[in-house]
Amino acid sequence: MIPVSSNTHNKVNGAAKNGRFNNPVNPNDLVVSNKTEKQLEGFNIYLNDMETPLDYVEGTVTAYEFTNFETESNVAGVQSVYSTGLSDIVTIDFEVITSVKENIFDNISVYPNPFSNYIDVSGKELISSIRITNLLGQVVLEQDFDSKSSINTSQLPNGIYLVTLFSVNNDNIVYRMFKY
Repeated sequence: MIPVSSNTHNKVNGAAKNGRFNNPVNPNDLVVSNKTEKQLEGFNIYLNDMETPLDYVEGTVTAYEFTNFETESNVAGVQSVYSTGLSDIVTIDFEVITSVKENIFDNISVYPNPFSNYIDVSGKELISSIRITNLLGQVVLEQDFDSKSSINTSQLPNGIYLVTLFSVNNDNIVYRMFKY
């Protein structure tokens, strides 16, 4: 906004003296300048090449889906397109996951729960060792796993235990089990 009258400089500067507004500017003395307001028109979308846009999206869309990746490591970029020009390109690095590691524990079960004098484990060939701890965190039984059909728990008092199975790949899973 620009004041219109010939004495506008004094009116604008005189409006705030010593931090106080003494002579407020009359809104009728102001006009809109020739400067146009910046309007968002859309976005340029980039993938790996920040020189050439991959796509242009009109309007205020807030999501974009990339498809057909040529590499696992990528850089995506977005640039706002305004009526008055372009913003800087904002980028983010990301990885494309091409496979999901199989959870070997999907094929394993520990039973019965509650247990009394033994615990059985199915899928034994995938397990390398077992650790049983009480709720105080004390290890009460630990052993390498072999082809035994069950784990002897007769020496354990009744209570709640955490049974940790370790896979041959050093992954582990914890089961909460009850002894009666």
